[in-house]
Amino acid sequence: MIADDANAAVTGVVNMCLDWLRLDPTDAEHWRLFAAALWQAKRFQEAEEASGHAVARDPGNADGHKFLGHCRLHRRDLVAAAESYRQALALDQGCASAAISLAQILAVQGDGAQAIELCRQAIAHKPLSAKAHAVFGKLLAGQGRHAEAADSYGKAVELAPDFILAQSDLAKALVKAGRLDEAV
Repeated sequence: MIADDANAAVTGVVNMCLDWLRLDPTDAEHWRLFAAALWQAKRFQEAEEASGHAVARDPGNADGHKFLGHCRLHRRDLVAAAESYRQALALDQGCASAAISLAQILAVQGDGAQAIELCRQAIAHKPLSAKAHAVFGKLLAGQGRHAEAADSYGKAVELAPDFILAQSDLAKALVKAGRLDEAV
């Protein structure tokens, strides 16, 4: 019943956005909202297309590039996603979620040093982001820097006590750092 209500609400938002776009198909904000509604409806390919329309109509909007990056990342096009995230960061250095996503791509591509630097920047701009601290911890652990990773995971858990993955990664990093008494 709740799922049906949620689906109906998302469908309603998609239809509302379509109505807005019929009135003004040049409005980039309406395209961005439409893309987000399509994403929620799990219509990912259409969300990417709508996001592309938003970026084409307002190429100076960092959020549009960031969302286009998320769409591209969803279909596993790391090169295109990275380019979208770079564009978002060129427009807004404080776009923490673009920095975190780009850092994860760079880590997969083997550029751990640049990935760590991007995470540092994301944390500087958004110090209360548990995700930023957790990703930073993952990158540090990947370089064998377990004590630093544990500190970063610890911050993530402090910010979001129900963040189960960060709790698990914290315990692993503490063990690997030789801090068994803290891992319990």
